Amino acid sequence: MNSDSLDPVDSRLFRLLRDGAISDFARVALSDENGMRRVRPFLPCLVRMALCQTPGSGDGDGDDEDDESAAWHSSQKEILCILSGIEIVNSIVGFLQVDFPQLNVDIRKSRDEQKKSLSFVPSRGGGGGGGAVDGGGVFVESKSSKLALDFENAEAEAGDLSAQNKMRLVLSELARASLQTFPSSFCPYSCELFENEAFLNQVADIICLAAAELPNLFDLETLIRALLRAKAGPSLISYLVGNQPEKFNQVATILLSSADAALDEFSAEGQARIKSLRLLGNLCPAGCLSIRERALSLLTLPSLVVFLTIDYYNVNRNDDNSSSFDVILFFCALLFDSDSSTKDWFVAYIQSSRRRVKKQKQESHVFSDATTTSFETLLQFLDDVVKTWLLLEAEKRVYANVDLYRACALVRLFCALVGMTGYHLGTESADNLTRMFAWCPPPAEVESPVAVRFVESSICLLMVCPLLASDSNRNARIVNWLQRLAKKQSDLHSFVRRQNCDVELSYTKLLTLIGIHFHNGQFESIAQLVESVLNMKGHVRTGGLIGLKIMFVQDVLPNEVLSSQVVTMPVTPNLNADVTGVLPAHCYHLLLTSSAFAGVKHTLPIKDWILGQIRTCCRPIHPIMPQLVNEFVELVKTSAASSKPTWGGGGFSRQEIASFFDSGRLPADVTPHLLILQYVLSLESGDVFTKTSLDPSLLVNVIPVKRLLLISRRHVGHYEELYPRLVSMVRTHLPHLCLVNDWLAVEECGFMSALQRRRKSPWINTNNNKECTMEVIVSGNDVEKNLRHFSRLSPLQLIPHVESIVSSFSKLLDPGTPRHLQNLANHLWFALNTLIPRRLWLHTVAAFQPLPLSSSLAALSPPDKYLTIDPLIVLKCDERIFRCPPLFEIFLHILRGYLDASESYFSSLSNQKDIMAKGELIESLIQTQKSAVAQLLLEICLPLPNEHQDISTLQLSDLREIQCLIGGFLHRSFIADAKLAKLVQFQGYPTELLPAVICGIPSMHICLDFLPELLSQNQLEKKLFAIHLASQLCVYYPLPKSLSVAQQCISHMSSLAHVLTTDQLFDFFQSVVPALIHMHRAFPSLNCDVVGLLLRVANSTLAVSVASAAATGGVARRRAKYRREERRLKSAEKESVQITMRMIQSVLAEMTNVS
Repeated sequence: MNSDSLDPVDSRLFRLLRDGAISDFARVALSDENGMRRVRPFLPCLVRMALCQTPGSGDGDGDDEDDESAAWHSSQKEILCILSGIEIVNSIVGFLQVDFPQLNVDIRKSRDEQKKSLSFVPSRGGGGGGGAVDGGGVFVESKSSKLALDFENAEAEAGDLSAQNKMRLVLSELARASLQTFPSSFCPYSCELFENEAFLNQVADIICLAAAELPNLFDLETLIRALLRAKAGPSLISYLVGNQPEKFNQVATILLSSADAALDEFSAEGQARIKSLRLLGNLCPAGCLSIRERALSLLTLPSLVVFLTIDYYNVNRNDDNSSSFDVILFFCALLFDSDSSTKDWFVAYIQSSRRRVKKQKQESHVFSDATTTSFETLLQFLDDVVKTWLLLEAEKRVYANVDLYRACALVRLFCALVGMTGYHLGTESADNLTRMFAWCPPPAEVESPVAVRFVESSICLLMVCPLLASDSNRNARIVNWLQRLAKKQSDLHSFVRRQNCDVELSYTKLLTLIGIHFHNGQFESIAQLVESVLNMKGHVRTGGLIGLKIMFVQDVLPNEVLSSQVVTMPVTPNLNADVTGVLPAHCYHLLLTSSAFAGVKHTLPIKDWILGQIRTCCRPIHPIMPQLVNEFVELVKTSAASSKPTWGGGGFSRQEIASFFDSGRLPADVTPHLLILQYVLSLESGDVFTKTSLDPSLLVNVIPVKRLLLISRRHVGHYEELYPRLVSMVRTHLPHLCLVNDWLAVEECGFMSALQRRRKSPWINTNNNKECTMEVIVSGNDVEKNLRHFSRLSPLQLIPHVESIVSSFSKLLDPGTPRHLQNLANHLWFALNTLIPRRLWLHTVAAFQPLPLSSSLAALSPPDKYLTIDPLIVLKCDERIFRCPPLFEIFLHILRGYLDASESYFSSLSNQKDIMAKGELIESLIQTQKSAVAQLLLEICLPLPNEHQDISTLQLSDLREIQCLIGGFLHRSFIADAKLAKLVQFQGYPTELLPAVICGIPSMHICLDFLPELLSQNQLEKKLFAIHLASQLCVYYPLPKSLSVAQQCISHMSSLAHVLTTDQLFDFFQSVVPALIHMHRAFPSLNCDVVGLLLRVANSTLAVSVASAAATGGVARRRAKYRREERRLKSAEKESVQITMRMIQSVLAEMTNVS
C-alpha cells in the first residue's frame, strides 16, 4: 500500500484517539517495543494536546470544573509518558513555537506573489517540474529544485528560526501546488521536497500542524486536492486525518464527490483517489462500508468498491467463513438486486477489467489487482465449500442450512459473472462446481427449502454456462446428478406437504419446463425461463444450449419420464398473481402447447389436475390460468374432431361444471367460476358440444353469466387478463347479454354499488312465499307503497322472488291502473335485468302468454332455446301490452335480446360442416325473421277503431308513445342492418303509417338510396308506396338527393300516364295527389313539373274519353240495341273528365297557396 517512507496509521490507535480514550491509547502504545513506531503518525496531535492548557474556568459549578481539570491533567500525564524519550517531539514542539499569525501573513503574501508571477502560455505538448498541465496550455515551471537544499540548510539555523523557515518552505510550496489545481484538469505535482524520504515525516508534521493552527490559510478541499497531486499525497492525507479524526467523513466525501463519474481509474488522479480512500478505509474499518456506499450512490470508482469489500473481508476474517459469505452476498446484491444503472455500471467495470487483464498482465495495475483478488476470493470460497461437504460426506453428517445457503449465493454469483460479464470458468472452477452439484444431496434427503433453491440455481448455472458439460467426466457427473433429481421428485412432493412450505420452491417444475422446451427445441424460451428465475434479463445465450438438448432428451428426461413428472405435480393452493416463480401450471400449459407429446400412447390425467387447480384459484388471477384453460379447450376440440382418443383425454363433464354452481349463491371470490365460464364459452363453437356430450344451452343456463361479468367488472384490476376475453366471448356467443342499454343502465343507476349492499326493507320481508308476495302487490292501495319498497331493495334480494313479482305485473294491465305504478314496475324489472336477464325474460314471456301457450312453453326443455329459435313468440302476448308503454318497453327489450340470441344461434349452425352448404338459407331465415318482427311492430302502430273515434283520449297518447318506442327499436335495427330497412320497404306497409315511421325512425333517410329501385318494380302497389315514401322523405329531408328522387318519381308518373288504362290511371293519380302536394311543399321548384304532369294526365283522360265515345257510337249505329248503353258510357266518361279537372284545379290551388 505505501510506496513512501511514511509509517502506516494504526487503525486501533486512531479509533482510541477519536473516542478520546487516552488511557487505552497509552496502554496500547507502551505495550510492546513497536508501540512507539505506531505512535509516530499521531505525534503532531499528541504534542498539541500535551501543550494545551487546562480548560478555563467558567460560570458553572466548581466541583464539575475541578473534576474536568483533574481528568485533563491525568490525560496530559499519560500523553507525556508516551512522548517521553521520543526525540522528534522536540522538533514538533519547535514547530508549535512559531509565530503563526506572522507566518499566516507571510504565506498569504507569498501566495499572492506566486499568483502574479504565474503566466499562462499556449500548450506545446507537455510540461514538467512543478508546472500544471491543462488541455489549453501549461504553466511556467516552478523553481522548486532548490527546496530540498533550502530545507536541509534550515536545519543548521538556530531554534525558532529553523522551524519557522521549514514551515515557510513547506507551506509556500503547498500554496504553489494549490494555485495550480483546477477542477477540470489533474496532473501530478513534482516537488523534491515532497518526494525526499528523509524529509517526508517532517513535511507531514508541518502539514498536520498548519491545518490545525492555521485553518483559514487553506480550506480543506483545496488542501486535499493539492496533496492528491503529490507522489506521497495519499499517505499525507492519511496522516492529516489521523491527527484530526473528526474530519474523516469530510475528507472521504471530498475525495468521492469531487471525482467525476466518468473518471478513468487508470489515470493518475483515479489511482491517487483510490489509494487515498483505501488508506482511509484501513484507518477506520468501520467507515469502510460508508465510503463504499457513498461510491455506489455516486457510481464512481468501481474498483474502489471491490478493494474496500476485500479489505473489509481481510480485516474481519474469521474461522466460519461468514465474512467471505458477506462478500459473496454483496456482489450478488450488486448484480441482481440493485437498480439497473448500478448493475450496468458494475457489469461494465467487470467487462473492462477482463479485457484489460487479458491485454496487460501487470500485477501492479489497479484493475488487475481488484479483479484477480475478487475472483480468487470467490474461488477460494468454492474450494472451502467443497472441502466442507467432503468432510460431511465422510462423516455421514447432516448438511447445514448455512452451508447450502452460502453455496446457493455462490452459484448465483457465478451465474451473474458468466451471463452478464462473459467470464469464462477455468477448468478447476468448472470441476469444483460440478463436484458441488453431484455431491449435494436431493432436497428430499436434507429436508430444507434452501437445498431446493441451491438445486434451482445450479440448474440455471448449467443453462447459463453449457461449457460445464463439455468435458466427458463432468458430463457424466451432471447426467447422473440430474437423473437422481428426477427420481426424487415424489419424495420432494411428500416433503413439501409434510413441511407445509410453498410449492414454488420445488426444483422439479423448473427441470420439467426446461425438459419440455428442449423437446420442442425452444431455446429462447429456456433463456427467458432462466432469466426469470435468476432475475437476470437478457444475459442468457442460446448458442450453447444445442449441446445440452441431446443430454436432456435422451438421457435425463425422455418423453415417458417427462410426462410422468408432470402428472405427479400437486396443485398450487390459493393460486393468485402474487404467487411468483415457476409453477406446476406453467408445466401443464407448456405440455398442452407442445407437439412433442402427441405420440404418447397412454392417456394423461390432465383434466382432473386442471379442474383441481381451477378450484384453488383466487383473485387477483394468475396470468397463466386463462392461458392454461384456453390451451385445454383447444385440446378438447382436437379430441372431439378426432375419431381416436388422444393423450390428453376429454373435457369436463356437465356434472363437474354444474358442481361449481350447485349452491345457487356465488361466493365472495368467483375466480374459479370465471375460469369455468371461460371454458364453456370457448367450447361454444360448431359441433364441439355435440361430440363432447355437452349441451351449450344447458351449460349456459346453469351459469349466471351476467352476474359473473358484473362481479369481474367491479374487480377488473384483479382480472386484467380474463375480463376482456370474457366480454369478447360473451359478445360473440351470447350477444343478448351484452346489450348496450343494459350496460348503460348499470352505469346510470349505480347497480354496481348495489351489488355490495345488503339492505333490508322495513316494509317487505324477503322470505315471504309466492302467495304472500303476490297478495301484497295486488292489494289495492298498498300497490304503490310495496312497489316503491321493492325498487329500493338490491337486485340480489329480489332474485328469489322474481317469478312471483313478474307474474304480478299482469294486474297492472287492468283499466284505470295509474301510470306511475306501471313506471315503478318498469324500473323494478330493469333493476333485476342487470343480474338475471335470461331467467327474468323467460318468466316475463310466460307470465303474459295465453294459458295454453304458457303451459306448452313451460313444458319445453329448455324453454330458453325454444324462444331463441322463434323470437316471434314474445309478441304472442296479451294485446293490452301493446297500449301500455312501460310494459311494452320491457317486451321490446326481451324481443331484441332473443333476436340477437337467435341470430347467434343460427350463425353458429352455419359453421358446422354438415350445414355449411346451407349457409345462404340460414342467412335468409335470419333476415325473414327480422322482417317479420318489423312488420308485426308496424302493425301494432296502426290505430284501433276506437282510437279513431276520439283523438283526445288517453289511448291516443299511449299509441304515440308506443309508436315512438317501436320507432327507436326499428331505428337501431336499421342502423345495425341496412338490408333489413330495404327488405321492409320492399315488403311494404300501410301508407298512413309513413308520417309516424319517418318521424320516429331517424335512419329512414337511407331509403333514398334504394327508392329508384323500388319505384321500378312491376307491381303498381309498390310504385304507389314508393311515391308516397319519397314524398314523406322530401318533407322531412329536403336534400339535393331528395329533390333528385322526387324528379324521378314525377318522370316515372309521366310515363305511367301513357301506359295505364283509364280505370288504373284514374285510381292511381287520385291516390298520388297528396304525394304531389308534399313534393311541391318540400321543393317549390317542382311547380312546372307537377303542373305539366297533371296536364298530361288530363289530356290523356280526354283523349281516352273521345276515343271511347267514338268507338261506342260506331257500334250503336251498327247495333241499335246498344243505344241505351251508349248514353250511359258517355255520361260516365263525362263525369270522369269532370273529376279529373277538379283534381287538377285542387292541386293547382294548393300549389298557389304554397307559392
